[in-house]
Amino acid sequence: MPGYIHPTLRNIAPELRSGSADLDALARDTTTEWVPRAIERNIDLGFDGAPADAIRSAVTMANAKIHNSGEDNPDFKGMGTTCSALIILPKGAVAAQVGDSRTYRLRGTKFEQLSRDHSLVWEMMAQRGMSEQEMATFVPKNIITRSLGPSA
Repeated sequence: MPGYIHPTLRNIAPELRSGSADLDALARDTTTEWVPRAIERNIDLGFDGAPADAIRSAVTMANAKIHNSGEDNPDFKGMGTTCSALIILPKGAVAAQVGDSRTYRLRGTKFEQLSRDHSLVWEMMAQRGMSEQEMATFVPKNIITRSLGPSA
């Protein structure tokens, strides 16, 4: 698709700590390798759709790849990771995010968080209108509600 800039992904997949550092590292490495390739493939094939469709498809494929690894090998069952991905366009960008990996924009000297965490704290804050500090007294901060891998 003309006008795309090569997709660049940085630190997109921190470990989930699902109980096995090796499995989390495998899921992270799969995502770090697979998402950029899938985005490039979608672009090279003239993906029929908007840039958001290309990045959504890439993240969905990475989820399926990680999940299927767990289905095919019981030792890999339950592995997962979070992900933030970005396609920079001539005018703007398209981001995808799963879990508590965050996407930020830097304008001048100010960072602005563009994504919302898929965490229990953030979801409860949205429902109850409480601050993160108030919610932290009720809910542990490290419970994520979405990730790549555990579910198809």
